[in-house]
Amino acid sequence: MQLNCNTEGFNARSISVAYTKARIGFISNQETDYHTSDSRIGFGTGGLQDDSDTCGNEAAHSPDNGDRHIKAMGYILLQ
Repeated sequence: MQLNCNTEGFNARSISVAYTKARIGFISNQETDYHTSDSRIGFGTGGLQDDSDTCGNEAAHSPDNGDRHIKAMGYILLQ
């Protein structure tokens, strides 16, 4: 993930609609604003880099452990 401007929880998203969003998850940016967040991890994710990666980790543009494009399958169990 990128090191700045982190947000997490339900419906986390960038201010610019074309960039990163997560229904349940964590997004971050290398800059100090939420306008162009490029990294995400969670459920129901989407945005730039790979909009088809709806569950997993998508990190680009100088993340701390290099670019990642990891698709996953996840379950949310409620009781």
